This record gives sequence, C-alpha cells and structure tokens, in this order.
Amino acid sequence: MRTLIGHNGAESSSGFATDPVAAVDELAAMSAEQRIAKLRAMADRVFNAAAIGSFLIARDTTAVVNLLLENPDRFGEARLELARAVEEAQCFLTVIDLAERRLAGGLAEIASGSVAPRNRR
Repeated sequence: MRTLIGHNGAESSSGFATDPVAAVDELAAMSAEQRIAKLRAMADRVFNAAAIGSFLIARDTTAVVNLLLENPDRFGEARLELARAVEEAQCFLTVIDLAERRLAGGLAEIASGSVAPRNRR
C-alpha cells in the first residue's frame, strides 16, 4: 500500500499518497494549518501539471516527438511530474468525495430527526 510518505514505506518526492484513502487519513491527522499548507502545495503541483498537459494535448504526437527531440533536457522530469500530479488529483477527488458524503450523512441524520439541531448563538 502506498501512503503520503511514499510507496511501500519509502518517501516519495511529492510527499503525497498514491493511495487516496491513506492520504486522507494522513491529512486528517494534521493540524488545520499543516493540512491547508499541504493541500496548497498539492494544488500548485496539480495546476502546473495541468498547464503542461494543456500544452501537450494541443499538439499531435509528431509535434510532441519533435519538441522532445529539440529539448531533451527540458522535459526529462515532466512525465514523472505528470504521474505525481495524477496521484495528487486523485487524492483531491477523494477528499472532496468523502467530505460530500460526510455532509450528506449529517444532513440525513438531521432530516430523519434522529439528531436534534443545536441552536447557535
């Protein structure tokens, strides 16, 4: 199993889980400040990968091959960065999905009358 600290216990360069459920567990164990900082860094990496991806998908395979041949050093790490971003994006989706489910469950309990709403001051 992969975790936030890496694959099979080894620390990954991105520092995030490839197993989204393990990532959520580790995020939940962090302070709010740490969690937000991690998510912000993750979002930045996912955005950068999306920018690279949009650049590449706008070209056909021949153009990409020519680009790689002309700039072999420029894209050496790009594939790894894209793969890491896929894992981090999956973690985001898991966080959002679990939050939506938790909110739906709470709202369902209130709607069923099994939990009395509390008055807020």
